Amino acid sequence: MTLVDELYLFGSYALGALEPHDVDVAVDFHRDERMPQLEVASNFSGPPPTASCVGS
Repeated sequence: MTLVDELYLFGSYALGALEPHDVDVAVDFHRDERMPQLEVASNFSGPPPTASCVGS
C-alpha cells in the first residue's frame, strides 16, 4: 500500500447504483526499486488467486 497514491471509483457504483454488478476501480501508484523484484517473484509463484475468475 505504500506505493498507492490514490484510488478512484467509477461506473455504476460510483454513481450510486443500489445493486451494482461490479465495482470499477482505478489505482494510481508509483514504481520504486522493489517493483521489478516483486513482479518477477509473483511470476514464479504460480497463478494469481483470481485466475479461476478470468473469463467468467
